Amino acid sequence: ARLAPNKGHQFLLEAVGPLMERHRNLWCLLVGDGLLRSAIETTIKQMGIDQRVRLAGLVSPARVPEMLWAMDMLVHASEHEGLPLVLVQGLLGGLPVAAFDLDGAREVIVPDKTGYLVKAGSVDQLAGAIEATITGTGPVKPLSNQARARLAARFSWVPMVDRLEKLYSSLLHRSGPGTH
Repeated sequence: ARLAPNKGHQFLLEAVGPLMERHRNLWCLLVGDGLLRSAIETTIKQMGIDQRVRLAGLVSPARVPEMLWAMDMLVHASEHEGLPLVLVQGLLGGLPVAAFDLDGAREVIVPDKTGYLVKAGSVDQLAGAIEATITGTGPVKPLSNQARARLAARFSWVPMVDRLEKLYSSLLHRSGPGTH
């Protein structure tokens, strides 16, 4: 992820800061790099959470699954996003996820089953989703193998390319020769 204003890192940090006081086993890993790295590092230090928040920097796509396997939860706090691939990857890895209730997140998260959709910009709701996962009191459980298979069938590259090919083909046939 880019460390950019619309990615919502400030919401995540505001949510986990107070939680870290109550939950000594809570750690946070921010993956990505960008314009806000220095500001984010400063915020982390000012909040006094620099011992439990790590910035991984840029990570090659091949390493994303490895990083996800090391996590207990995926939090995606972007304010504007299409379909975040990392949400699909997290769900396929069996992680509970929390994200702002935006179009792309709604495509992959079944609220209170596979993850938490919280009001965009709501630090309190984001913190609540994280704490419910930490304490095991929330309704979200890791995905079953069947649910993972359905998700993989819908969002892996091959089915997506097949659907695009069918769409283009139907549009070409519908318009007919000489009509475009």
